Amino acid sequence: MFHILLAEDEDIHTLIIQKAFNTLDDQNFTIHLVSDGEAVLEFIFNVRKPLPDLILMDLKLPKLDGFDLLQEIRQNPRTKCIPVIILTSSARQQDLKRCYELGCNSYIVKPMNFNEFKQIIFYVYKYWTQINLLPTQVK
Repeated sequence: MFHILLAEDEDIHTLIIQKAFNTLDDQNFTIHLVSDGEAVLEFIFNVRKPLPDLILMDLKLPKLDGFDLLQEIRQNPRTKCIPVIILTSSARQQDLKRCYELGCNSYIVKPMNFNEFKQIIFYVYKYWTQINLLPTQVK
């Protein structure tokens, strides 16, 4: 089972992302939902919860934003290798640059069209589950 942590504070975006994931043929994943930055840290540092294989994270989260979260995730030995994809509506160059400097693995601007969103989710999922090797997959 592939565990995805989705950090998104906008209900409509959460719904669209979940709907896009539900269109995938491969349903060998679980999406864990959180709606603010503190909840991200609570989830990933809770040893009773599965460590996510992938984090999809909005940049502008309440309580703790994506920049601070990236810094926390990359500084901790338990979480520093988890792929983090920023999924945001910000196309600002300074946001993109800062996210990469803080260690994000990918930066995607949310499309306005559901079919485009569905395609992005398909490619993201296919890449991170079938093409790319993660440390947890290498024995």
